[in-house]
Amino acid sequence: MNSNKDQEDSLFVAREYQRAARLAIIGSVLILIVGGYVGIVILDRNRVVMMFLGLFLLLFDIQMLRQFFPIVRVDQKGLWRRRFWGWDLWPWEAFASERIYRGSSRTNFVSLDRPFWRNRLNLELLDKSEAETLISRIVEHWKPLNQNLAIENAIIDYSWPWRLRIEFDPRGIQVLDRSGTRAYRWDELEQIEIWTFSLDHDGFLSIEMRFSDRVILVPRLKQQRYFAHQYWSGSRSDEIAGIVRRFVEKERLQIWTLDGPARNQLEFDARIARFKNKLQMLEESGRIQRRVPWLLVFLCFLAPGWPANLRWFFLYGGIIEFVNWIMTRLDRQRFAKELTLYEERQRELFREQESRSGVS
Repeated sequence: MNSNKDQEDSLFVAREYQRAARLAIIGSVLILIVGGYVGIVILDRNRVVMMFLGLFLLLFDIQMLRQFFPIVRVDQKGLWRRRFWGWDLWPWEAFASERIYRGSSRTNFVSLDRPFWRNRLNLELLDKSEAETLISRIVEHWKPLNQNLAIENAIIDYSWPWRLRIEFDPRGIQVLDRSGTRAYRWDELEQIEIWTFSLDHDGFLSIEMRFSDRVILVPRLKQQRYFAHQYWSGSRSDEIAGIVRRFVEKERLQIWTLDGPARNQLEFDARIARFKNKLQMLEESGRIQRRVPWLLVFLCFLAPGWPANLRWFFLYGGIIEFVNWIMTRLDRQRFAKELTLYEERQRELFREQESRSGVS
């Protein structure tokens, strides 16, 4: 991204997403060729059905081709986001109006004044360095939503199968689950840990509340790059975090961040424990996914008398699960490599800080 603020910048999606779009286009063409041959020649299906398949894949390829064109433009007026038709302007004045808050990630902004179908600005598809530069430029104009101090109540409501409801108010925390209802005062909260992207992000990735008789973990769903999803109904994560920061004493409140260098050794150890837990989850997921393709292929050839469509379904599902297993394995290898590099860089940074403090 150009450092000259008077010059217009055009930003593209990150290269890994462009590679994924290129592979998706190639895969859709192969699906159309194989599916058309099997459907028309072998199964003698209606050609109209195959035409609908071709139309769907054509629209899909058009969407994938859009990844090779600029998705964001930045100029003196503000930030322009590409929509399916045309561009949508987010002026700098809007960021200074205290009507825009950060959503589920550092690269996600939500406007209170826009209609719901275009009130979110997502920048997670950009290259990491370009996204950071753009966020820094947005922060120069942005005034955060100053509503946390006025919020008195917040709710986290999980639907089936969790059946968990957590209510926050000035009196404390009320937990409703399958075992019943239990109310806790704020001084009964022994420790609370908040994981967030950075200190300038009001929301959270997860909150762990420790009481004398239980530990409650409130996750936000899996994280992709900067992005994380909220899968409960009720209050926003920044509202919940605002109430927690307001009523919990600093001695019992611990905030951990994921972005940038670790602030101290405790945060570094906490990050490593979190990353290793994610690596273990990827390994367990890989072991399960490795067995599923063989099971589906076995079902495909188990009974030759089964309907051909059902056998094709099992075979196709086996191929999909085999690809998912490969992707999970590659993701685990990549994450393990990044974790090793992160540990080395962070320990080197700690040694440099110790050497500077020793010299001074």
